[in-house]
Amino acid sequence: MKNSLLTLLLIFTCVTAFSQNVPPVDGVRMETEQDYRNADSLVVQVSRYLLSIPVNQDNHTRLRIGVFLTRWMQGSPQFNFTLNENVLKYIGTDVDLLSVYYAALCSFVLQYPSVKDANTVTLNAAKELVAYMNKSSNHVILTRRLKKLCEADDKGELKSFLRL
Repeated sequence: MKNSLLTLLLIFTCVTAFSQNVPPVDGVRMETEQDYRNADSLVVQVSRYLLSIPVNQDNHTRLRIGVFLTRWMQGSPQFNFTLNENVLKYIGTDVDLLSVYYAALCSFVLQYPSVKDANTVTLNAAKELVAYMNKSSNHVILTRRLKKLCEADDKGELKSFLRL
């Protein structure tokens, strides 16, 4: 009895210790240039979180942090985001994949702040999105359009496929 109780306690402790925490985005002020710079580290955390959970998990939180990323992308004076129509037409109206794409964009520009070419940013974010979609544990339902996007990446033709 003691052993089984200790085993259960250990399992519970491990599960909670390794579970992913959602970065706190509610109430983050983004009004001045300094506010946006202060939010950079939070954007990195949010992007990692979105890129690490399946699309069918924690939908309310996913939407909340997706809105946070959108606000940061629209107002950041340091980075200029160009949303490529060729990528967006493959995502369609899938809000979950759109938030993953935004996370990939944010992650790339924060990891490589010296890269200013919009096509390079878009290509790397699209590659990250394709890698996310190809991971079966993320439960992305691949439509015909998304399969074409993945196939282009597999062939090494993603840049020309997206006309970048």
